[in-house]
Amino acid sequence: MWMLEWRRRTCVSTRSNCEKWGVRVLGLCGLMLVWPLGGCESSQVAGTRTSDSPSSSRPTVAATPKAAPKAGLTANSPAACQFPGSWTRETPDPVQSTAGGALTPLNITADPSVIYENNRFRMWFTTGDSKKRTGIAYAESTDGKRWTMWKKGDRSADSLADLVVASTPNGWDAPGIENAAVLRVPSGGYRMYYTGNRPPEGSNAYSIGLATSDDGITWRKHGPPVLEAAGYWEMPKCSNPKNPQTCRDGGPLEPSVLYDAKEGLYKMWYAAVGEKNYLSFRIGYATSKDGISWTRQPEPVLDGGGPGTWDETWVSHTEVIRDPKAGYHLFYFSTPLSEVCEGCEMQPGMIGHAYSVDGIQWIRNPKNPILSPRKGKWDAWTVGGPSVILHQGKFWLWYHGFESKRGLKSAIGLATAPCGS
Repeated sequence: MWMLEWRRRTCVSTRSNCEKWGVRVLGLCGLMLVWPLGGCESSQVAGTRTSDSPSSSRPTVAATPKAAPKAGLTANSPAACQFPGSWTRETPDPVQSTAGGALTPLNITADPSVIYENNRFRMWFTTGDSKKRTGIAYAESTDGKRWTMWKKGDRSADSLADLVVASTPNGWDAPGIENAAVLRVPSGGYRMYYTGNRPPEGSNAYSIGLATSDDGITWRKHGPPVLEAAGYWEMPKCSNPKNPQTCRDGGPLEPSVLYDAKEGLYKMWYAAVGEKNYLSFRIGYATSKDGISWTRQPEPVLDGGGPGTWDETWVSHTEVIRDPKAGYHLFYFSTPLSEVCEGCEMQPGMIGHAYSVDGIQWIRNPKNPILSPRKGKWDAWTVGGPSVILHQGKFWLWYHGFESKRGLKSAIGLATAPCGS
């Protein structure tokens, strides 16, 4: 989860890249990646002790029973590949720019969203520009490994990255946007659903926005959010519920959206921050006829895995794709409780996978986590932000990785797995 704001951080002391660029990572001051245990403003986090507990106390997670597989989720799955085969990193290093080196000079790239069309891969991802704005940049590739960054063809081209979508000054997403989820729609155009951070700065309150485009480069924002906090498990804490600027620590974010032509429905899976026994991230599901007005499931469709599991702390940053025959594949981020790092700028984490027949009842992959950090490599500290497509009989998974718990230097990698074992 990313949210870049070009100021010094106040939630967690920041050095290295944060000091160099004067950036603040709002999302990383949130629960999933950087949420100081004990919290900013004494938030209770993922089962941690309350604010009057000693900071040295080990966090504990409320005893959540491990969910049993539900009806229809059996070994005799109708899927072409209920669980992917073994994963292979396609290159030892991150994906590169065709100009040489990192995708941007800032060396902060995350949250890829990739589609394949017309014999090319198209990627939208989170970064920042020289105007100290957070937003979404765009690149193209013929092999998924070397990418040509889109840049304006005039003197207004940015020295770091030209953003195709950025936050709106004084708008509902003014502090910054991240996590683009791009899809083609029946009209032939494109839709981008994205995470917007709500004012005031550092609120850790989120909503999901929408932009549309004819070509995937020139975008028009819809206006107000299309998905705001509604369920009890995704509500922020508000001193004045009628004033969104008094709300903190909650809301929906990190969308993954598909269009089902047979049912005539947009289907969205999303993460949300809120209270359900304890403050954490969980994954919800909603449907819509027009992609603007949504009907959601009242409860999360995926929650933490229960005590002792690798994903007991939270489940977030989801990506959902269709199986070639039947059902859906969900990829997500989590962190083992034993590895939660108090006071770190960046939480460690891994990527997991689950399969569902209906997109609501999920069975976790017995091989989870499917992708983990690698000691001594560029992604040694954490991996997350999955974007997945099925191409040439394989799952192609792009992800962001961080080498260190200090600083914000990040890059995007590629791993693949066969469809089935």
